[in-house]
Amino acid sequence: MVTKRYPSPAKDIVHVHLAGTAIVALVNNSGKTMLSKIITNKGEINVSGFTDGVYYIKNRVTGEIQNIVVLH
Repeated sequence: MVTKRYPSPAKDIVHVHLAGTAIVALVNNSGKTMLSKIITNKGEINVSGFTDGVYYIKNRVTGEIQNIVVLH
């Protein structure tokens, strides 16, 4: 499960902390997966190349979804 993701709003990097290992996807408002990566315990998602807006961090193992705002 995603236990913590910060900062929000994010400019360049989103930090994700979770218990164990999961495939984490960053999804836009249209439902398109922008990126997907395996994170074990903690990791980073680089959002510097994404346009401003609301995105969703989805844990593909548990199905948990949390939003994140990207503002440059």
